[in-house]
Amino acid sequence: MMNLNKMIAQNKKCACVAMTVIGAIAGWATAKLIITHCCCTQTLACKAKKAIKAVEDKMMP
Repeated sequence: MMNLNKMIAQNKKCACVAMTVIGAIAGWATAKLIITHCCCTQTLACKAKKAIKAVEDKMMP
């Protein structure tokens, strides 16, 4: 019974981590798509592009 509980707990942790990663990637992709396709707010897009580039640089050493 203890092994079954441990397996369920490990799967929950794995599922939570996977969903968090998927959500972060989806949010990043959506933001990047909106920024590249929105022409009406050029100054805001420029600032957002700089912010995304800064985040990308920090995440990938």
